[in-house]
Amino acid sequence: MRWGAPFESDLDRVITEQRKADTLEALALQAFTAEELAAMPAADRRVPGLLLKRQLRTTLDPSLADALRLRQQFEDFCDRQSGNAAAIRLFPPLRL
Repeated sequence: MRWGAPFESDLDRVITEQRKADTLEALALQAFTAEELAAMPAADRRVPGLLLKRQLRTTLDPSLADALRLRQQFEDFCDRQSGNAAAIRLFPPLRL
């Protein structure tokens, strides 16, 4: 079954959503450490969340290279937004 394809049953939908969540979590933990994610306020996780979801629309089986590219995109975003108060809160814990 393709992600985004019509579901044959509620069970298919639940299974697909769980697979998406598992893949999203695995990709997030490849791109960022658990400590980095925990240090981000929930509201500030929106940007990495959007990047992660966009990556999953591109490939259903992301690689380590995809995770590193995602990390770089997030750091580039923080660099561009460094004058933004919300980005400043995100920036220090991610610069290790």
